[in-house]
Amino acid sequence: MLKRKFLAALITFVLSTLCIALMSPPSTMLGDERHLISDLHISGLYVLGGILFYLLPVTFLIEWITYKASFARFALSLNLHLLFSFLTVFFLLLLFVFAMLVFAIYFITDECLRMLDKKGPHKLSKYMLRPFKRLI
Repeated sequence: MLKRKFLAALITFVLSTLCIALMSPPSTMLGDERHLISDLHISGLYVLGGILFYLLPVTFLIEWITYKASFARFALSLNLHLLFSFLTVFFLLLLFVFAMLVFAIYFITDECLRMLDKKGPHKLSKYMLRPFKRLI
């Protein structure tokens, strides 16, 4: 579980830093010319801090809460992730939209890695192609 959480955090860091730096670059928000490298550095610094000090402790708490709920674990985990991403509005104000983006990317990445863990890579592709068998 620990390895999966940190791998999901690493993938989330890369994807969310790219998304934030390309969607609303900090340099253009400050009135400067657009510099992609400096935008990646600034966005990456804030995303890394958010992941390490808020997202990872929250997801460990959510994992601990949903450990026993096997039947409704996915729905409960999704609702708790949404709740904690909405709580960022109180201390990030308008930047909570980016926090919600990071939470969504992390949740999707973690659930995909969980499916890979349980089913194995060969069974995952078979599972994903099942809805399209009628078309083939």
